[in-house]
Amino acid sequence: MMKRKLILLACATGLLASPGLADETGKAAFDSWLRSNADIGLEMTYQSAEESGDVLTVSGLDVSYSIILEPTGAPSPDDDMATLSLSVTAPLVKAATFASDAEGFSVQHLVLSDDTRFAIEVASSGRAEYRVEGVIEGYELRNAAWPDLPDIAKDPLRPVSRWMPLLESFRDWRIEEYRINRLEMTEWVTDPQGNIRPAKYEIQDTMLRDLRDGKIGEYSTGRSTQTVSFTGTGGQPLDLAVGIASTRVRDYDVAGLLALFQPETASMPDRSTMIGSIVMLGYNVRSDIFDWNIDRIAIEDVRVRRPQVNLLRVLDAALSGTESDAADIAAGLFEMFRSLAVGRFSVDGIRLSFWDFESASSIFSIELGQLLVSNLNSEGLRELSLSSLKANTADGHDVRAGKLSIEDIEFAPYRAIEAFIRSNPDGVSEPFSLEIARAFAPLSISASMRDFAGTGPDITGITVDEYFLGFETAVPPVPTDIEISLEGYEIPVSALNGSDAKALFAAAGIDRLHLSQSVLIHWDEQSEDVFIDNIELELEKIGRIRASAQLGGVPRAILENPDRFEAILATLNIKAIELELTNEGGVETALHVAAARQGMSENQIIDVLLVELAGALRMIGNEAFASKVLGAAERFIADPKTLRVSAYPPTPVPVLQIIANVEIAPGSIPDILDLQIEANR
Repeated sequence: MMKRKLILLACATGLLASPGLADETGKAAFDSWLRSNADIGLEMTYQSAEESGDVLTVSGLDVSYSIILEPTGAPSPDDDMATLSLSVTAPLVKAATFASDAEGFSVQHLVLSDDTRFAIEVASSGRAEYRVEGVIEGYELRNAAWPDLPDIAKDPLRPVSRWMPLLESFRDWRIEEYRINRLEMTEWVTDPQGNIRPAKYEIQDTMLRDLRDGKIGEYSTGRSTQTVSFTGTGGQPLDLAVGIASTRVRDYDVAGLLALFQPETASMPDRSTMIGSIVMLGYNVRSDIFDWNIDRIAIEDVRVRRPQVNLLRVLDAALSGTESDAADIAAGLFEMFRSLAVGRFSVDGIRLSFWDFESASSIFSIELGQLLVSNLNSEGLRELSLSSLKANTADGHDVRAGKLSIEDIEFAPYRAIEAFIRSNPDGVSEPFSLEIARAFAPLSISASMRDFAGTGPDITGITVDEYFLGFETAVPPVPTDIEISLEGYEIPVSALNGSDAKALFAAAGIDRLHLSQSVLIHWDEQSEDVFIDNIELELEKIGRIRASAQLGGVPRAILENPDRFEAILATLNIKAIELELTNEGGVETALHVAAARQGMSENQIIDVLLVELAGALRMIGNEAFASKVLGAAERFIADPKTLRVSAYPPTPVPVLQIIANVEIAPGSIPDILDLQIEANR
């Protein structure tokens, strides 16, 4: 907002010019410059001008500009005509070696008096909707040159693109140094209810250096402040103060930004750096209900590439009220965002606190060491992360995390997104439909969390050493490669809901539950197999479960139509299954708890369990398999180490065959699958 106002001010105070001019100096050149600005409607007058050597002193310079902002399309009697007005008054202007020639205008040194004032106003129906008034102190310009203004076509069919020659003339500006020691503004905004909300701004030590060829070598500001008064949701008056210690921009290619709107521009390369770096220090917000502080904000290596859509043509068609394609507008805007890339964006030292307005008691606070975004472009995102997170609430909840991150995102190909946009120019009624997921779902993404800890009034603490989730897809939007891992997850047993589980862990002397797990799943398009590798779950002092499987008959057509996923039963088959239980004290604990509840000895409980198992196996109707299972169960309970179940059928077994046999011949299933049960292998 503040920078935008400075640009308007610079346009008004005067670095504009005119080719084909005679060689003139001093007052003659200054008069030529004033006449040239009249071509775009700027009215510039002064009271007197005196020359002393190469120094021109101008008194009472007034600059004004006004334009009617007409509604787009066919106007109606109910349309309000809005008017934009701009004015600048400089009581005294001193210019050393002000000159004009065939290339435009130049000045070695230009100074405005400290009581220079300006105003900007937008009015509608005779009422000011927006107004800014301000004063400039310490305005100074050194070794500057600028061209004459180009002709601006009066073409209602090109409301945007007709102004591009004026903006493109910025390439011919040259400024060694431009300074404003202090800029003070008051802004009034009228809301829809007619309330006027004032805001005050102050910017110190504005400086621009080395502007040439449409590129700014450096732009910076010192201390900047903003104060706003407004009404809260409860009707209470609230004050807001925003401060920035300093801002610095380096290597800003303004011409590259303009070329983004015209991809046919010959001077625009396929990809170029638009901003070298932006660094903001000491950002803070103060209000009656919250404080927000940031130590440092930095943006580095902002790049732009040649877009595939001429956005100016799209905007001209939309704003002129002519026949325009909604799909072209949507695709054009999306393409503009795709053309931008950021090498690195970081926010360091974030502190945010909320408190109750009436009691001034704390409600919530958060601290964040760093927010980081790296390598964001049209192809994907390398990293989005939060580091050193601390958050707490007044009721005793506390959350801490070493790092939370999303990484290695590969965006969906643009051809699929563009096809969707053009086939749905008016939007969609179902924002979470399968069609949208197919077009926009990323091809890969991973998320991780490290050193997490959470506590609450009734919980002594939940911790996670590391969590990872990643997936890739060859058939959007269904993941075809999945990896999940969890290390060092701890939760108090007291936080569990089930009474049986609490009793089991209490009997094992466990007051905190330790859990680790990992999952790997991969779909192979050539074989149409799904490999489920190393699904592992481990509970400390309880045991570990590991599983793997190979399932066939998963064709691409099924994954492309997940809304008809039940069709997979017609082709799905089992090629291999393996499940292994490793006991680390859980079996003994479970037997002890069960015996205590039933008023029996542990041996009696074992006998009861074996009898119940034998009865269940008889119902299957496969005596050989039942004998094998009972033998393995007896060996495992007698010396509980490992129990392994595996199925490696000689040929793939269709799932539909297993489902059918459950009803008519359950005893055949172990033989079909070649099911094996082994204890303490």
